[in-house]
Amino acid sequence: MFHSSKTVLALSVCILVAACGGAQEPAQPAAAAAVSPFNGAWKLNLAKSSIPAEMAPVEMTTTIEVEGDRIKISEESMQASGDIQTVTVDAAFDGAAHPVDGSPTIDVATYKLVDPRTLDIVGKKAGKIVMKEHFVVAEDGATMTNLMTKKDGTEIGTALYEK
Repeated sequence: MFHSSKTVLALSVCILVAACGGAQEPAQPAAAAAVSPFNGAWKLNLAKSSIPAEMAPVEMTTTIEVEGDRIKISEESMQASGDIQTVTVDAAFDGAAHPVDGSPTIDVATYKLVDPRTLDIVGKKAGKIVMKEHFVVAEDGATMTNLMTKKDGTEIGTALYEK
């Protein structure tokens, strides 16, 4: 028997609610219930990364929150000098340049969610592209890689993060 996807979804929700003992809150749309694999705190694993020494922090944690068409990023890193650097972004996946606070490398960036596990960022300083980043979350959700390149596509390095 053929069922529409709405019928199957409604039936699945009813079975889930019954199995869990009834609804505690109003039902949310399916799209709102989906959690981005990017969401969470990611710790840079320097031993598994290939970042040039002049760019590599001593340690770094990046917290990402993707909700709908928006992304919030907060990076906290300890530099070789011992200084703590905090970089924050609150942007949309709209192709527009959004301010990047606290970064010595870029002052604005554009964000494109290619698919649920792939994020592309183009960073600019004084209106010129200085780097591109290509983030991919592994299927198991435990690791995230970031391929960093220069404007011309020359590889800068690869960073590996773990949840």
